[in-house]
Amino acid sequence: MQKGETGAGEYVAAAPGTLTLSGAAVREFLAAVLERGAPFRFTARGYSMHPFIRDADVITVSPLGGRAPRVGEVVAFRSGEDRLVVHRVVAAGDAGPDPTEGYLIRGDNCPEADGRMPPEAVLGVVTRVERGGRPKRLGIGPEGVLLARLSRAGALRPLTTGAYLPRRAAGGALRRAQRAPACRHVLRRLRPDFRVERARQTDETELSRRFGLRADLGPRTGGMEVTAFVARLRGNDGEAGRIIGFVELVGRDSAAAPFDGFWIHATMVATRYRGMGVAEALMRQSIAAARDAGADEVRLTVFAGNAPALALYRKLGFVPGGSAALAERLDAEVRRGGRRRVALRLALNGAAFAPSAACAPVRVDAAEALA
Repeated sequence: MQKGETGAGEYVAAAPGTLTLSGAAVREFLAAVLERGAPFRFTARGYSMHPFIRDADVITVSPLGGRAPRVGEVVAFRSGEDRLVVHRVVAAGDAGPDPTEGYLIRGDNCPEADGRMPPEAVLGVVTRVERGGRPKRLGIGPEGVLLARLSRAGALRPLTTGAYLPRRAAGGALRRAQRAPACRHVLRRLRPDFRVERARQTDETELSRRFGLRADLGPRTGGMEVTAFVARLRGNDGEAGRIIGFVELVGRDSAAAPFDGFWIHATMVATRYRGMGVAEALMRQSIAAARDAGADEVRLTVFAGNAPALALYRKLGFVPGGSAALAERLDAEVRRGGRRRVALRLALNGAAFAPSAACAPVRVDAAEALA
């Protein structure tokens, strides 16, 4: 599933380590489960239903039981590009209740509708949303009818965006300060002691609570290997403290083209610790792990407007690069109303990155993390 949409990603989060499926496999598995009258839980990936369904929320899709979807309900459906998408029904048929005319469906955070979907494309309705282990009802209850009307009129996205402006303004001011050279110099001198280490399955709960991340840190099968790292504070007594950063190194076989090979995903740092070299330390550990695993290169995608991340990747030696198939996928995201992502690659032949990928706990000091 691609960013910019809410749908089935690589993680199915009914329980830690339960199942790992591709987007197409999730779609077919979901259809089979719903045909048998059972609900299906999985992790939403993307931002097209923000703020009512956020990236990494766990959603439950239930069968419709033979009834037609109602205006205002959030449904899972097969899109025309053979993907599983979760968006809101904003209108029924143009000329009455005849369901053969299809349903107009649109993401709450999308500038345009998905178009008319035939009844057979709708697989089920979202009946539960969980965030950080807690249920969230706003957006999937009776208020959905009003949200559908606002969305149909083109007013929902501006309203929800405006509601977050004060918080975004404060966060933006902090991020701008963290990017200033003088501020970064101070932050590097004041930053706490931390270390980068391989993530454990026991870290899943803290990652969910601190970052809203539903990471599946269990063993993988089916042509994909995932190695996750965390940046963890060190207490005064030397004991491990809370997690302040996270990154994933994902290796996929050729069946996952154009996303085969080694990719760095989900680089996250808690806001108050940004500008302290935490992200760079996590990236260096991931790059070293890819090199030690025999990778010729490591790749990633990043939003084109993410200046701090782009600056870090340039510093580490990443350059633009990717296959024609990947470029086509990224262009399609933009056409659907998503933000522009760019593909970057780092050749590892002869590259030397510290620390090594032994993945024992590594003390990170200024010389190592800020080199």
